[in-house]
Amino acid sequence: MIALPYAKALELADLLMDQKPGTTTQLDKMERSALAEVGNLMTAYFLNTVDTIFGLGARPTPPAVMVDMIGAIIDIIIATTAVWWTRCWFLHATLLRGGRETQADFWLIPDPSTLEAFAKKAG
Repeated sequence: MIALPYAKALELADLLMDQKPGTTTQLDKMERSALAEVGNLMTAYFLNTVDTIFGLGARPTPPAVMVDMIGAIIDIIIATTAVWWTRCWFLHATLLRGGRETQADFWLIPDPSTLEAFAKKAG
């Protein structure tokens, strides 16, 4: 999950679509698609790195873009996975393009079996 304040999501959409800062004023279908794709790419990169280190074949869930308060989004994640998680990997990312940059917080929320597999491999 990439967690962004709404203003940062608009800024990231402008960056991804090579638009002047402030061009995006709402997240329509194209902007949501661009944000979902960057989430997909970040997740794949992170999981490939984890796979290289631990040798585990973790797979991401398909991307989705939700606009709401973080607590409401987490409630949706809990409801759809039927799991209450107690661990979360939190990464702060800087996204660069053409001399412009913005930041995003990337949360990886593994299910309990994935956490157990990581713990066994890590020793």
